[in-house]
Amino acid sequence: MPMTSAQRYARGQVHHGAMLALADAVLELHSAADPAAAETGVLDLAIRAVPCGFAGLTAATIDGGLAAVSDPVVDEADQLQRGCGEGPRWLPDGLDAVVCVVDTTTDARWPQWGQQVAVLGLRSMLSVELSARSAGLGALVLYSPEPGWFGTPEQEMAIAVARHASIALAARREESSLRHAMESRPLVGRAQGLLMERFGIDADRAFAILRRYSQDHNIKLVEVASSLLSSTDLPSPLRDADGRIHR
Repeated sequence: MPMTSAQRYARGQVHHGAMLALADAVLELHSAADPAAAETGVLDLAIRAVPCGFAGLTAATIDGGLAAVSDPVVDEADQLQRGCGEGPRWLPDGLDAVVCVVDTTTDARWPQWGQQVAVLGLRSMLSVELSARSAGLGALVLYSPEPGWFGTPEQEMAIAVARHASIALAARREESSLRHAMESRPLVGRAQGLLMERFGIDADRAFAILRRYSQDHNIKLVEVASSLLSSTDLPSPLRDADGRIHR
């Protein structure tokens, strides 16, 4: 059912108030302690600022899974896309970074998925790409139980939230990565020393061996180092950057 003038006025007032509060909310977001806290902050901010019923963050990974959700129903909607093989995540490359579904029961692009998410009580959807420094971070996905909920003001607010969220998430992830690297350095150094002593090689060659094993087996470098130090047997085979095997 289309919104009445009173409903649109009320939403306009909410939108205006949300714009005024966005700066304060963004400061809180940027002060988040870690990536998980930042993701939760993004969802809370989006639900308050747009406003909408439910929110989720998709991860910029091969499978594009959900990094965080405000409610399990968002994960259910995402799983339905996988099961149907259709939905907003299946958009071809080159389309706009903002995708809006006015009514899931009538959207001709994804009829099977739309009908199924409507049963979940999700009648409209908005997806906004998250990106920072030309790197994709995923997307902010918003749902409402009301059809036609995401008009121009809501889309503009979602874009503003997504831009701030992109910067905050990228900063938190970079900071977490650097902190993890600093904490891991002594462990990797000890593993290098073990290889140097065992094989009579220099530090560069020892690091190349660890890195190649990490890449070949899709295991984090720090986990390779930890495994090496905690076991009396070396992982086999250990291969260096030139492809030579050390046993």
